[in-house]
Amino acid sequence: MDIGRDDVYELQLYHSDTETWTTRQVSVEPQRWDPLPKTIAKYCGALLRHHTSAVFTIAIGGEGGSVAWVDLWRSILLCDVLCPDPSLRGVPIPLPLTQMSLNDGSGVKLDFSAHSRGISFNRDKGCLVLVHLERKESPPPIHAASRGLGGQEIQVLDWEVTTWSNSKMSDSLEDWHEERSVRASNITIDARMLEGSGLPCRPPPPRDHSNDEATAAAAQAQQQLELHNLSMCQPALCPNGEDDLVYLVAREKYLHPK
Repeated sequence: MDIGRDDVYELQLYHSDTETWTTRQVSVEPQRWDPLPKTIAKYCGALLRHHTSAVFTIAIGGEGGSVAWVDLWRSILLCDVLCPDPSLRGVPIPLPLTQMSLNDGSGVKLDFSAHSRGISFNRDKGCLVLVHLERKESPPPIHAASRGLGGQEIQVLDWEVTTWSNSKMSDSLEDWHEERSVRASNITIDARMLEGSGLPCRPPPPRDHSNDEATAAAAQAQQQLELHNLSMCQPALCPNGEDDLVYLVAREKYLHPK
């Protein structure tokens, strides 16, 4: 869908009280925003159109029955489906600037957005919350979902999680505010936290009673290295923003079965 064009679409509604379907024609409100830079990176052509996945359709509710269809790479389409004359309006999402700048400015193919992003509506705070997972990999992939060329292994050097919030949901990117950012290489964890997790956990070096403090520090540093070298993906926000939690899937490497 090219947001802002004069195309007309069909909105199909199911009414549970009468067990019937109705079809309405809806158009996109005149475009007042352009979330894209003047030049699009070679492999980032997916940003030119709105690609909706039903998996990311989120119910906002309210008197108008607001529903949002989300393209996690670039925009949200909002519609008050209970209004007599509903229409579609666009809300931009912060662009994946790092993915757009990789490979000497050619960017990467923006294929599976849920590999790197997730979104939820926090009813208590009345705002949208976006989570973005950034991976620093070697060599740089040509796909956003971390697929190499010809089976080439990609090493994860570090990863970072950032959350954004938007309470106005207008056509301005300025409504998005960065909330928190956590980089894996800055996280120190107790090695015992990963016991039984199924993730790689190297045993600590043999105890040297002559230098217990240095040995413990070396063991902790080794475990920290393993954390930020794991292949992280599919960030998911806790439903309704409860506890401000973000869940991640961790693997030893991309597409590892465990």
